[in-house]
Amino acid sequence: MIYLKQFELPSQEREEEVLNTITRGLQQGRYGEQYFESYYPFGIFPIIGMREIDFDDITILHGNNGSGKSTILNAIAAKLHASRNSVYNTGRYMDLFLQECHYQTDMRWTGEEFDYTGKRAGRHDIAEITHVITSDDIFKAMLHGRIQNDQIRFKAEMLGDKVFAVKSGGGTFRPMHLNLGTGENVSRFKDAVEINRLSGTKYIREKLGREQRGFSNGETGFMYISEMFSDEGLYILDEPENSLSADLQMKLAELIQYMVRYNNCQIIISTHSPFLLSIQGAKIYNLDSNPACVCSFQELDSMKHYVRLFQRCKMG
Repeated sequence: MIYLKQFELPSQEREEEVLNTITRGLQQGRYGEQYFESYYPFGIFPIIGMREIDFDDITILHGNNGSGKSTILNAIAAKLHASRNSVYNTGRYMDLFLQECHYQTDMRWTGEEFDYTGKRAGRHDIAEITHVITSDDIFKAMLHGRIQNDQIRFKAEMLGDKVFAVKSGGGTFRPMHLNLGTGENVSRFKDAVEINRLSGTKYIREKLGREQRGFSNGETGFMYISEMFSDEGLYILDEPENSLSADLQMKLAELIQYMVRYNNCQIIISTHSPFLLSIQGAKIYNLDSNPACVCSFQELDSMKHYVRLFQRCKMG
């Protein structure tokens, strides 16, 4: 399913015009400073001849660190007004850069026209079906899982202290006075009776819920991505393979293919993962070549490195 058909980055000539305007503005103090060291994200893509991106059901942006693949995803998400959970590096001039970017959607989805309220005038808003998943989102999910586990362990220790106090014959957890009229100490008395009736382990389990095996970072990350893949629409994934084992990366590749084939999804990914790059039918933009071009995953330098590694290990 194609929702986003094309994204157009500014030409070198247009970038130069905008940068000249910025320079004049800095000289006149229009931006508040006489000098600013970075014009990010200007100056990245003309160098590699990256101008138009035509999207398929699955489109992959691949390149070394600093090649600009995450910048493109951030620009797409911002231009589409897609909501996202994590902040991203916008840079001082990102808004000016976005003004020079353009995109085309499928005819059933509205493009860049907005009404006076800031909403798209069309019936179908592509922002409403666009989902952004970044490595930062995945790390936050992992951290949230750790915090929950720490809270459970803390509560278990507190309950363990209570169980020990009651079963050892006293302590502050066993109420000395019970007033049914005022309700004083009633709940504590009921707790003490329940503790004496059950084993300590069973009491703690009933209070905390059934104990489950803790999940690894990779498993937590994969579950987070799986849960996000719930609705049809456009999904923008920025290096989702972080913290995923080879096995989970293979499962993620299978999940992506399933969502495209059976759930009307379009996927745009930036990745280094050989398992994602080898997805059959995926359209790969190689940002390491000059000019940037579409190629097969076998033609990527990074994949050739893997081949040489395996050959060297086999020879050894």
